[in-house]
Amino acid sequence: MIRAWVLAMMMVGAGAQGAELYGVTGDGGTSPETLYRIDKTTGAMTFVMNLGAGGNGESIAYRPQDGYLYHASGSAPGDRYWEAIGVSVPMIVASGQLSGAPDEGAESEITAFTWHAGSKLHVATTHATTFLSVTSAGVATVVGPPVGQGPSGTVKGLVYFQGQYSGPVYTTLMGCAAFLPRVYFMEATGRVEDTHLLKLGGVDSGGCNGLAIDPATGVAYVVIRPADNSGRYLATFTPSTAASCCDATPIALLSDKVASIAFVPEPGRTTMLAAGALVLLTMRYGRAWRPRRCWHG
Repeated sequence: MIRAWVLAMMMVGAGAQGAELYGVTGDGGTSPETLYRIDKTTGAMTFVMNLGAGGNGESIAYRPQDGYLYHASGSAPGDRYWEAIGVSVPMIVASGQLSGAPDEGAESEITAFTWHAGSKLHVATTHATTFLSVTSAGVATVVGPPVGQGPSGTVKGLVYFQGQYSGPVYTTLMGCAAFLPRVYFMEATGRVEDTHLLKLGGVDSGGCNGLAIDPATGVAYVVIRPADNSGRYLATFTPSTAASCCDATPIALLSDKVASIAFVPEPGRTTMLAAGALVLLTMRYGRAWRPRRCWHG
């Protein structure tokens, strides 16, 4: 009975997959280059930490392999930062220069990136819509797009999800345009396979400033501007490759100019799993279980 209860609690911990939404403000914000936690239901922004490294351009993405939130900023040589951020105890874990990406002048900044589960690499795009594959250490490789087959405008949000263009789960790459009412469905090279309108409450939007999918619900969250650019709203839609997919429902007007968003798993979930595993091992061996030390030398 106790063993079954422990297993049930572990399953609850594994299945909950709660996640918190984070956002970073751009250089034009009231508090520029600042990381916030954003309430998914009210849009309220809670200060987490100042960032500051890099010039124009702010983008963030979560990497589940190491549990860090990654931050890209800047466009000038020597000022193109790639950083790893710990969020449970807010701190910059690593900070260095992005290498291997082409110098595209003022359009060199990374405007959006996301993590690819298959390659274990980040897929990123620059202001000039050059697509890159980037390691956790910030080493970039140009992957596309083929000439004339990329997005028609700068992409300001990238996510993977399950769609009709995919094989396994979460292999369709979706991006939203920064200055057009567009959602692009792409390969990892940036080659566009389809394009739909991005709307806000049934009306064509003015573009987006961030895109992320809640891993617990599969709902897409977008930082979106009305056609008159009268502020940035947090809104939601259900991601799909259907033409009607991308009519976002507004949640709230954000209090500052958020430039990128990402979901991070809530702290404590892995702790519950580890604690449950430890209880089961203790029950099996009849004493407090401790891992063996292995010495190599």
